[in-house]
Amino acid sequence: MPEELRPLLKVVGSFQKNRLSRFTMYSFAVAGHEVIAVLSGMGLVNGTAATRSLVAHHHPELLIHAGFAGGITNGIEVGDIVLAHRVFAYENSDFQEQQGISGELAVHAAELLEPDSKIRFLAGTFVTAAGITSKAHLANILPPLSTVAVVEMETAAVTRVATETDTPLLAIRAISDGADEELGFTIEEITDSNFQVSIGNLLMTAVRKPWIIPQLMRLAQNSRRAGVNLAAALKELLEKL
Repeated sequence: MPEELRPLLKVVGSFQKNRLSRFTMYSFAVAGHEVIAVLSGMGLVNGTAATRSLVAHHHPELLIHAGFAGGITNGIEVGDIVLAHRVFAYENSDFQEQQGISGELAVHAAELLEPDSKIRFLAGTFVTAAGITSKAHLANILPPLSTVAVVEMETAAVTRVATETDTPLLAIRAISDGADEELGFTIEEITDSNFQVSIGNLLMTAVRKPWIIPQLMRLAQNSRRAGVNLAAALKELLEKL
């Protein structure tokens, strides 16, 4: 989403904006690396289409899938940065572990990131859900060894394309809502038919469910913090990879 990418564009400074199929694409350089950033939007369909277009047109040496996530397990705090060493798709009430994610690459990336008093870096399990899912429910049924786990909506799709195209993949997420924050709305209530956030639908949902307005305000504030931390981590990674 724009909120996930905007802070990175701010810290890299100069960039070019173009189109890649139906997606918005940004090109810039960091430490000699040519970087192509694509706004996929939310969900498995968008994640698959954006990644396939990126790989087909630009043949990247490395995919870095980045964005926000919600904490599933206790102890993960807003602003934490989590690197995926395992990815599961949660479909039809079942967990399916995905190939295409490199645990060694995640460990290497974590080693490159300097300890920061303001940012905590963790290695963990990503759970890709088709929509907003109860974190408490997921926490009770997580696969073994998932002591640090987050939920999001696209990584499993990206891992499948990475596997198909034999492209190395690193997945990194900033926490925008902790395990104790259950969202009071569904994705369908705030997005259009392409899973893009719709201001009109968001406002209508807030009118129907006024009790979620404080939560939306809190999430907006937390997302700003997550975005700043994610941008700092990505820039540092690109400078050191």
